[in-house]
Amino acid sequence: MVIAVNTILGWCGAAPVATRVAVTAALMPGGMAEIADFSVDEIKEAAKGFARLPVSPFVLSPHTTKRLVQLALWAKDQERLDLEPSFPNGTTQAQFTVLINEAQRCQTIRKERQKTAELLASVRIEPPLKSSAGWEGWMVAVEAALTLAYGYKGVPLAYIIRANTAPVLDGHDNWEKMAIHGAPLNGLDYDNTQ
Repeated sequence: MVIAVNTILGWCGAAPVATRVAVTAALMPGGMAEIADFSVDEIKEAAKGFARLPVSPFVLSPHTTKRLVQLALWAKDQERLDLEPSFPNGTTQAQFTVLINEAQRCQTIRKERQKTAELLASVRIEPPLKSSAGWEGWMVAVEAALTLAYGYKGVPLAYIIRANTAPVLDGHDNWEKMAIHGAPLNGLDYDNTQ
């Protein structure tokens, strides 16, 4: 069982039932996964658009809009790992808030890393690999460079060289490590980053 979208929207600050119904219809009529399809700008525009509804217009607070953006970023992170964007039954509002705040921090890091990824393409790996004796040092340097470089889906490129091919989502202390060890090694996204 998972936490209902109605409850999650309440945690986001969409208090009246009519507001939650309208937000659900606009951003995720088919369930939580659909909010991941919207960009941050599209969510902000949708939030402004509720005030222009012909029937029962309403205004979402900046706080509610921020929470909806964070929710979308969290849902995108779940999809990057091939996980269903849902909160298991028993999730508290405090846990929800921590998770979506972390998603926003990950997005900030991801944007910075994507900016620097192009610079890494021209960087020489030090120490250069000259013989099999230097393999270990070279591999550490390559792994560090691929951890800093993010692919177009926002996952560190180090996932393509991980030792374990099966996704391992548990036991990681941050999203970045979970993404490296949990991103699927198949499909279109993987094929395009090799």
